[in-house]
Amino acid sequence: MLSKTYIARSKNNKPTEPIIVSGKYVGIKLLSIYDFIMCIKMYNQLMKSNIFSGLDGEIYSTICEQACIASLCTYNSNGERFFSEALNALKTLTPYELQRIYLEYNKLQNHIIEQDKISCKIVDSVKTYHKKYMKKS
Repeated sequence: MLSKTYIARSKNNKPTEPIIVSGKYVGIKLLSIYDFIMCIKMYNQLMKSNIFSGLDGEIYSTICEQACIASLCTYNSNGERFFSEALNALKTLTPYELQRIYLEYNKLQNHIIEQDKISCKIVDSVKTYHKKYMKKS
């Protein structure tokens, strides 16, 4: 069973959320702005290459998007990217695994956004309290 205390680290030392893919522990980290730019570049290259000609454009687009994100957000326990490129993710993962990584990435992103909202509320409460206290003094 996967322990919640297991935390892999990516190269930039950011913690990652662990999941099991193909019987191996994989960490999922949020993408930086640079990673998103690289993701867009990968996506455009995959779409231009038209590797899977004959597929419905919307399905092909979704698969390419998920593969690009999966290749950039997954890390092994040594902090190295799990997939060298999106095409490698497409060749390695089953459809279920690709979708699972993509959904886990979205879940992690939503969790972080919610944590940020809570943190902002706490900071706002402290500011409000501080302003009230300063007025009384």
